[in-house]
Amino acid sequence: MKEIDEIKELENDIDLWAKLEGVDSIEHKKSEELSEANEKLNRKVDWIGEVGSFDDFLDDILQRQNNFKEKLDSLNMTEFFKSELRRLLENSSQWNNRKDLWAYCSDKNLKIVLDCQNQKLSYIKNCLLENGIDTHGPVSIKDSKYGDFNFYNVRGENNDSISLTEKEKSTAKIRLTLLYKLGIIEHLRKFESLKNNDRALSRLLSKLFEITKPETFQTYLSAHRSGDASSAPQNNPLSRKLIEKAEDILSKTDLTNSEIQKYHPLK
Repeated sequence: MKEIDEIKELENDIDLWAKLEGVDSIEHKKSEELSEANEKLNRKVDWIGEVGSFDDFLDDILQRQNNFKEKLDSLNMTEFFKSELRRLLENSSQWNNRKDLWAYCSDKNLKIVLDCQNQKLSYIKNCLLENGIDTHGPVSIKDSKYGDFNFYNVRGENNDSISLTEKEKSTAKIRLTLLYKLGIIEHLRKFESLKNNDRALSRLLSKLFEITKPETFQTYLSAHRSGDASSAPQNNPLSRKLIEKAEDILSKTDLTNSEIQKYHPLK
């Protein structure tokens, strides 16, 4: 890339002029040119495109799931998502280590990329939990290695991902559906700490509902946020059946029909 060649040439010039006496003005001019060249490069490069957007990431995972659909069952789905975690970490190593093009990425653009990669990390952790594996380790992909993560099997003896009775699961999902219908989840997602952190939001909801299991809502939050790419679409709290049930409950209050239909109307 010619912009990188230009930056390297300016860096060499600055090193050269720095060794000479009485030419501080030239060195200063070259430094200004270097700053402008760096800014030009950062404006030109699609940094998210270099690592892949979150939507592209979901498409890729779904495609690989479809390719191996006949081979994947409830047990080795966990191995599939562990391999996706390893893949994500390996693909992140170049920008994480500031190699090649990434050596010239501005701090601002690097933060945007980090946020995108952390969203992918959160998604994979949620998929593992949906399949009965609670992943403990770094919450940020920055400087993270696969060995930094530990995996804990939280399946019950009957292979349920979360040890709740069917009645408890149904109650949790309808409560969550009601919160979606009222726009409360959308409001909570505006907090940076909860935006892409289903685990933290689940802990908060468990406190609000005085439920002792902090992970109760995590599977359902993840299934909704993942949409069609979810490995457990039956857990989506905004299925047509649940929305109908929530609207029936809300219709018995003083809310008007237009207010009830404001968030997540039936399609």
